[in-house]
Amino acid sequence: MATSRSRSRPWLVAAGILLVGLLVAGLLIWVFRAPLGGWAARKWCSSQDLTCELDVRGLGLSGLTVENVKITAPDGSVPVEAQRARVTLEWPGFLKPAVTLVDIKAPVVRASYHPDETDQPFRLGGLEKLMTSDSSGTSMEIPEIDVSEARIELDTPAGPVVMHGTMSGKLPYRGTVQARIEPLELTSGDDMLVLREGDVDLSFVGFKVDGSARLDLKAATFDGLSAENITLDAEMADTLQPKINW
Repeated sequence: MATSRSRSRPWLVAAGILLVGLLVAGLLIWVFRAPLGGWAARKWCSSQDLTCELDVRGLGLSGLTVENVKITAPDGSVPVEAQRARVTLEWPGFLKPAVTLVDIKAPVVRASYHPDETDQPFRLGGLEKLMTSDSSGTSMEIPEIDVSEARIELDTPAGPVVMHGTMSGKLPYRGTVQARIEPLELTSGDDMLVLREGDVDLSFVGFKVDGSARLDLKAATFDGLSAENITLDAEMADTLQPKINW
């Protein structure tokens, strides 16, 4: 009887096969979700002439977690590394995921500063081109981004600058930054600055910056004037031009 019913209703057999196929496909995707997530990330990196290394630790409808992230630029430099990154997803529509939060722990960002190149003075191993272009051709809502235990290494014509800190907000359009600057010595011509330590606490919206910075200087020489053992306090209110007290 069961055989005759199945033969008289071929759509029922087809529906059953389709359902079983979907279940098997879903099971395979779930079992191999981590390799698939890593494969997708590496494929995107390859399309941008980047080499990406990462370990996918969690992948589901709520988001993606990756560890040991390393991005290598075409020139062999490593502009970005991170201990862990977590992307949180929401589903406002059917098959329409939206990234609502990106949580990054212990990233290392290596950049260089070129003051003579006014259009794009900062270089990030080629990643800066992705930040100023829409490679996908579609617009996307900028998610909240939380960055903790960050290390920023900036190479400048005057010398290297290293900072540690946290950042949060809809970067790079608005956010907050708390950072500590490592001891450094910068030299440009006859000008010189030796820093014992520095602290920065800023919030910004576009090019409007509010906040303060304190620099503990061992020595400084600018325009023929020299000073030793001084503290500079800089305050900014809706501007990129700080008010400096010392």
